[in-house]
Amino acid sequence: MLKLLHFATFQNSTSVLVGGVGLLGDMELGSLDISTGNIHYYRAWLRPALPKEDWDVIESSIKSYIRDFNRLVEMYATMPYPFVFQTSVGCELQSNRTVRTFFNIAYEGQNFIRFCLDTGTWEQMQHNQLSATAEQLMANASTLNEVIQVLLNYTCVDVLRLFIRAGKADLERQVPPIAVVFARTAGPAQLLLVCRVTSFYPRPITVTWLRDGQELPPNTSTVLPNADLTYQLRSTLLVSPRDGHSYACRVQHRSLGDRSLLVPWGRLSPSGDAAPEPRFLGTRSRRADGLFVVRALQEGTECGDRGRPAAGRGRHGRTVGTEIQVRPRPAPPLLSEPPFPPRSAHSRCRKRQRMDEGRSVPLAETTAGRYGGCGRGTAGEGRGHV
Repeated sequence: MLKLLHFATFQNSTSVLVGGVGLLGDMELGSLDISTGNIHYYRAWLRPALPKEDWDVIESSIKSYIRDFNRLVEMYATMPYPFVFQTSVGCELQSNRTVRTFFNIAYEGQNFIRFCLDTGTWEQMQHNQLSATAEQLMANASTLNEVIQVLLNYTCVDVLRLFIRAGKADLERQVPPIAVVFARTAGPAQLLLVCRVTSFYPRPITVTWLRDGQELPPNTSTVLPNADLTYQLRSTLLVSPRDGHSYACRVQHRSLGDRSLLVPWGRLSPSGDAAPEPRFLGTRSRRADGLFVVRALQEGTECGDRGRPAAGRGRHGRTVGTEIQVRPRPAPPLLSEPPFPPRSAHSRCRKRQRMDEGRSVPLAETTAGRYGGCGRGTAGEGRGHV
């Protein structure tokens, strides 16, 4: 989908702030500078995708529409200041090879009038005085309507196809997700498990909870954008601290192919204590597909030799045999969440034997030190990197 979004904030009868943004799918192509009215381009392939003459026509048309739109509003608006108008115009190539076009105008975030390409006329989307007045004004703007018809019938679709070809690498970009599972106390007899998934692209993703290996009904939040052009979401599950079941968060995403990212949460004991989440502390080996397979070991509060909890000293001291595929890079923080929990038991965890090489190295130099164990996080938290 190629979409242009425009907004105009009318502060009073003589002052208006105008801005806009161009999108290809969910990828930002450029924006209209509020201060200068100039267009800024964000993709290196964007300007070469069209001849300079075409860009001149596009920029001139955008500025002409904004100027005429502002003039009409200033002449006929009767609503109290300040107020905001918005325009959404674009086209989309659908799976059956048809084209969907749209040209909508909104007031204070609500669409109230749209251009119908089939009839070449404007159509009310709300039955009120504002919609009726706007329909009459736009119907009399014959020159503008002719430009809109050419824009939607030909220009938008042609430009969309060229942009899809030029921006193929950006459109096909895939970034695998990073998942974290942690718990919060929700009440005297309730525990809220949270699976936080971030840094994935493209946007479509499936996150489910498993109880003893069986899928539970989904309960996920809205997918939100990160600042680095990736996405995040969370999925929660309310459990009883004494139910005796084991839980895991399963993440399915296009970047993982036919595999899934599985982040387990330790079994909830009948006594009500939640066993800590597996850390990435154990053996690692490289598979044929280049990914690391890490066997997660449960960690107590003390460190024994060869990456195992010290016998009789750790709080839980048992291993979990789940294999988790990981990608060796740290998890970036989420925009809407605080940093990961502070480190725990780090001062007691000086060194650990690397199980795959049989030599002693500082924890910070091992994969365990970078992604789990004593180097990061607290007991009761699990991470999965794919």
